[in-house]
Amino acid sequence: CNAAVGVKAFFDMMHSGPHKVMLFGDVCTQVTDPIAKASKHWRLTQLSYADTHPMFTSDNFPNFFRIVPSENAFNAPRVALLNHFNWTRVGTIYQNEPRYAL
Repeated sequence: CNAAVGVKAFFDMMHSGPHKVMLFGDVCTQVTDPIAKASKHWRLTQLSYADTHPMFTSDNFPNFFRIVPSENAFNAPRVALLNHFNWTRVGTIYQNEPRYAL
């Protein structure tokens, strides 16, 4: 999940044959973000199999697609769980690090 390594690999790939039309990956937001921003200039379709960050919307990244739901898609089930058990007080524990970070 190193942005510098990911971006270098992307540019190395783009400057070698054959012609690319689609990019598969990445997992980590810190790599996906700069590559998604750059890949639109080559009109590449980018498909991510694991990045769930909500910033990757079709408005901001029209060539970006994912096969997993955005983090925002989990909000309704979370609320349904709270309602199901009639919970009125909830504590949240979260990690302030990129997903899959060590």
